[in-house]
Amino acid sequence: MIGDQTIVCAGTLSAITCYRVASLLLDGYGEHAEAMTLLGNDAVIVARLLHAAREPVSCLLIGPTDGDERALGDAAPGLEVRTAGRRSGPVTRSATLEATDGRRYWLLPPAPPTPDPSPLPPPVAGAWVYVDLYDELEDTVIAWLARWAPSRLVVNLSGSRHSAKSARLAPFHPLLIQASLPHTYPAAALEGAARKLRSAASASYTLVSAGPGGFALAGPAGSWQRRPQQIVTGTALGSGAALSAGAVAGLAHGADGADLADAAADSVAAYLGAGVPS
Repeated sequence: MIGDQTIVCAGTLSAITCYRVASLLLDGYGEHAEAMTLLGNDAVIVARLLHAAREPVSCLLIGPTDGDERALGDAAPGLEVRTAGRRSGPVTRSATLEATDGRRYWLLPPAPPTPDPSPLPPPVAGAWVYVDLYDELEDTVIAWLARWAPSRLVVNLSGSRHSAKSARLAPFHPLLIQASLPHTYPAAALEGAARKLRSAASASYTLVSAGPGGFALAGPAGSWQRRPQQIVTGTALGSGAALSAGAVAGLAHGADGADLADAAADSVAAYLGAGVPS
């Protein structure tokens, strides 16, 4: 049963196959590509990480197949899963190339079909809400948030259309907005970008990341920048979701300012060292 302390993670699911390559140019003839598969997307990873940490969490899958629902049940036993717009089919899959510097090129993007907007979930009074605002789901999610009017809203804007999405979210006064910038974005400019986004979205906090360059958090009392330990082997796929999980858990436990930035950084560092719990 969902209660007012539960963190509801809403988004889509995809089994992501990540191929690690030396360069996205693929200029090495016969180059060996190391592959791994991660059950995502961000909302699913956040829910799994919070569930493993024994936080009160529920996952709401938007437009999943019955294969998606079974896959999540197998990967995270005991996690409460609800669906909206469920359809028949196998597990949804996507694929990406990832270079050693962390940059990615999506071969099969995790772009789900736009679900029927009618099967909106029932309102949940007082619950924490974390939601992925992918372009393909934007109108459905905005309508859903308008119906819920959640007072404790965290939104991941992903890596696209930050200004336009922030303007649509401003009437909801989100508790936290998260956005991903290109890995080439100057680290020295991250705090300014976080403050600008906070104003545009009328949010209490904004968290802006740029891959290995780290992230910046802006809030009512100022801004803070962190650069979690760098990954040496393996993939950073899912580290943005780990950043979200740390921030959401920190907020739920009353963290503020520098302590909230530390909670997010610690979550990423732990994830890069261990990955999603199996």
